[in-house]
Amino acid sequence: MSIENVFHSPVRFRLEPQGQLTAMRAAEDDGLDLLAIYHSHPHGPDCPSPTDMQEAAYPQAAFLIWWMDSSGVWKCDLFWLRGLEEPGGPRRFEAGTLRVVLPDDTTAI
Repeated sequence: MSIENVFHSPVRFRLEPQGQLTAMRAAEDDGLDLLAIYHSHPHGPDCPSPTDMQEAAYPQAAFLIWWMDSSGVWKCDLFWLRGLEEPGGPRRFEAGTLRVVLPDDTTAI
């Protein structure tokens, strides 16, 4: 399902609210859970930005950030949103471990 970026920008993204609600309801109707949210920082930091911190929601989902290192290789890091348990508490991201297991293979990358 494709959802419009209301910013129509290559550097900022926000889901169109009705499209987001429709997608979330469809996932729920299909018995699916939100496991992760991903986005890229092609020229930005390898960690959540201040904008990510301000706009993040869904603490049950992992946040995957794709970024490009100095040699032009794409990498991905995982973060967990914390601090929403306490109303008014400090929001923060904690680094997590991303493990990819390939089909029919016992090795992970």
